[in-house]
This record gives sequence, C-alpha cells and structure tokens, in this order.
Amino acid sequence: DALALRAALRPGRRVAVIGAGLIGLEVAAVSATLGLATTVFDIAPSIMARAIPGAAAEIIRARHESEGIRFRLGTGISACRAGAEGIVLRLADGAEVAADVIVVGVGVQPDDTLAREAGLGTDAGILVDEKCRTSDPDIFAAGDATRFRVAGSDAVRREENWRHALDHGAVAGANAAGGDEAYRAVPTFWSEQYDLFIQGVGSAAASANAPVRRSHGERKLVHFHMAGDRIRYAVGIGATKEMAVVRRMIERGTAVPPEKLADPQVNLAALLR
Repeated sequence: DALALRAALRPGRRVAVIGAGLIGLEVAAVSATLGLATTVFDIAPSIMARAIPGAAAEIIRARHESEGIRFRLGTGISACRAGAEGIVLRLADGAEVAADVIVVGVGVQPDDTLAREAGLGTDAGILVDEKCRTSDPDIFAAGDATRFRVAGSDAVRREENWRHALDHGAVAGANAAGGDEAYRAVPTFWSEQYDLFIQGVGSAAASANAPVRRSHGERKLVHFHMAGDRIRYAVGIGATKEMAVVRRMIERGTAVPPEKLADPQVNLAALLR
C-alpha cells in the first residue's frame, strides 16, 4: 500500500484523507510535505479522537494546518463517485469535494475466519487469555487479530500497533514452546508527523479523572489520565524521556501525587524511587 501510495502522490494532485487517526494524519503529513493540496475528513469532532485529549490534539491539528492541511471534521461521507473533475466525495452535510487520490484510514476489521471455522471463541477478534491461549488450550494466537485483557484494567480490547504485535507474539511463541508466561505489556504507540514526535502509553479506556497537564513549552507536553493517584494513560508530544519514565510508572502501579506530575520542575524519574 505504501509503495502504491508513493506512486500516486504526484505533483499537482489533490489528496483526500478519510480518517484523522494515526494512519490518516501520517499520510496527510507526507502529502503536505510533497506540496499537495490535502484535506482530512473525520466523522469525529476532533482529530485522533480515540487516543489524544483535546489540548494535545489541537497542537497537532495546528501543526498540520500550518503546512496547509484543511480539515473537515464532524461530518461523514455519504457517497463517492467518479466525475470529469476527479473523484467526488459527497459529505453528510451535502457539500461536495473533488480529489485525485483518496486514502481511507478508518480502522481495520480483524480476520478471525480461520479461528471461527476451527470452532475457537471469537468476538470481533480471536479471544485469548493472558497467556495467549485461545478457547482451545493447545492453540495460541497473538497480535492485531486477538482480543485480550489489558494489564492493569478490566478492559478487553484489540491493539493495532507494532509494539503490541512484537511483545504479544513473543509471549505466544514462548508458551507454545512449553513456557508459562503472562502478557503484561503496557499498550504503547508512537507517531512522527513533521517535527512532532507523539507517544501514548497505557489504556485510554481506563482513564477516570480529568487529565493532568505537564508542559515544557509550546510543543512539548505530557497529559496524564489518572485513576486516583495512579497513571492509567498518558500522551506526550516531544517528551521521549518523560514517556519512558511514565511507562515504568504504569507498569509498576506507582502512586504519584497529581500536583507533582503537573510541575515541570519535578524530576519524574525521582518519583519512581
């Protein structure tokens, strides 16, 4: 797909990106960098709505807009047709937008066909326990197509990122070879968009309280989502060192006063001791 897209992003072309998630925004960033007129559409009212809280999302959106990206948020796509002016998208609000290239990044459906045909338990993905066993204890599954219990929460979910597939597969392989390891990895993601390095760690669904913000400047911040005095989810922009510490805090279940997290003068690593 990436090779086909590279060939399609030729000078003078208009690009429509449907879906303002990680994939959509990374494609939009590349398109804008190539000087192509680019519009991003999403039915949600904000970008990266599943993963990024409001203030951080606005920073990312503003960076895209500074490169010429246009956003049409809060409206769906009702129809698509080919016309003399290109591919025409009809929006739910009745507006029409023409493009030469359309990229759809609205999520994926897990292919659990083989598991279902084998009689294994499935529910929008292959159900596995903490040791990557399916409903048949002699069959293991791992990665994007599985649903599993997230460490440190009661949530059962799928993870669609590289780090999860790597860590989950290692546990499944070890246990298929006779081991007895439990999958305890904390969910993580990252994205590079222009000069922004965006990271997330933890389970967004587990967030309970209003986010705590730690800012080190205009484009360097961390948002912490807390359950009591423990971090359940965090998003960072330009904060690689801080996010590495936050990951360990979540893994250890470290109790941290929110006011210390919010104070940029407090060394986060010191709070681990």
